[in-house]
Order: sequence, then structure tokens, then C-alpha cells
Amino acid sequence: MLRATILLCIMFSALARPLPPQIERQHARPGAIAQSYRVFLPIVLNQPTRFAVIGDFGLAGAPAAAVANLVKAWQPQAIVTTGDNNYYSGLAGTIDQNIGQYYADFIHPYLGSYPAPNNPGFNRFYPALGNHDWNSSTGYAAHLSYFTLPGNERYYEVLIGPAHWFILNSDVNEPDGITASSAQALWLQSALAASTACWQIVVLHHPPYSSSAGMAQRRPRNGHLQLGAPTW
Repeated sequence: MLRATILLCIMFSALARPLPPQIERQHARPGAIAQSYRVFLPIVLNQPTRFAVIGDFGLAGAPAAAVANLVKAWQPQAIVTTGDNNYYSGLAGTIDQNIGQYYADFIHPYLGSYPAPNNPGFNRFYPALGNHDWNSSTGYAAHLSYFTLPGNERYYEVLIGPAHWFILNSDVNEPDGITASSAQALWLQSALAASTACWQIVVLHHPPYSSSAGMAQRRPRNGHLQLGAPTW
């Protein structure tokens, strides 16, 4: 997709409605891990949980540094991305410069070479894959080697405080497919049905539907990238 950085700061409050029991236990035991997709951060009940959502950001330089400084000023508990984290071709040789240089304090385990003096020792960075994170020779290898994420690491779920995030891979090269009947879509439908979180948020790089004529031609309504969106 065209590179235009997306920035969003989201705040959730646990006061909105009663928390399910497993989320209450999560808050009571920061730092523990009960299930592979759950993340236990030092979040305080009755106070907002802040997330930063960024996308199409992964090209080192002054603009990327400005975005990172703004994100850090928000003091988010976690960062979620909508893909295109590592321009232009998802190479192992550029991923640390494009991402770790700015977000090393949020990535754990951090395997790069930049300072991470404020890394708390648990992961707070949850990227979705975009088309620029795939390489024609190595596929998603750079992404999979650089990050330690739940599940198969291409698409996964993570529960942080009162928010249950479903991070999808909408790239056409996803091995499990991106159609409404694909393994990925069936996983999403099952995971959403099982979730009892206060907020359930689906994140992906490409829109399931678009008013853009060009996007409609490349991703028709009944073709790929639907991922069962009407049933979410």
C-alpha cells in the first residue's frame, strides 16, 4: 500500500462494565502468563489502559523518529501496528533499523543492536503484517525471526487488560489464506466467539471492504481479503 503513517491513541477503561473473571485475575497477577495469548501488564483497575496503533511507519528517518517520539509521549501500555513495519521489502537487514531503532523498549525479547534502557522485560509491541513485510525470496522470515509473538506469529490473538486484540495477516501471501473460508478466517471466527473481553478489536493491514475503485479491482467483494468480515 502507499506509505502514509497512521497514528491512533486508544484508551480503554475497566470501569465501562464489569470485568470477566479471567481479566480480573490478569490485573491481580501482573507479569504472569496463564495462556499463550494472554499478556499480563502492570495495569491498574479503574484506570484507563492506553494503546498506540500505528501503521505504514517502517522506514527509518526523521519522519519515523517524529512518529516514535509522539507515540512514546502518549506513554502507551502497548503498541499495536497495522502492518508495513519494514519497508520496502521486509528484509532482515533493514528490520532493526526500521523498527528496533525506535521501539526497542517495547519489544521483548529484543534481539537488535539499539539501546533499550527502559525495556521492562516483557513484550509490549504487537505488529500485524503488511505487504511490505513480505519478501519475494525469504517470505516473512525477517519478521518471524525478529519478533516473539503468540501462535504462528503471522496472525494471533492477545489479551491486554480489558481489550482482546485479534491481529490478522491480510497479505495475499499468507499460507493459511485470507478468504472467508480460509483457515485464518475460521480461526478468527472461533476466537471471537470464545472471547469474553470487554473490547474485541480486529486489526489487519488491508480493508476487508473499500470504496476505492482500485482496491475493489484488486480485492473484489467476493474474492480474497474478505475473512468473513460480515460475521465479525
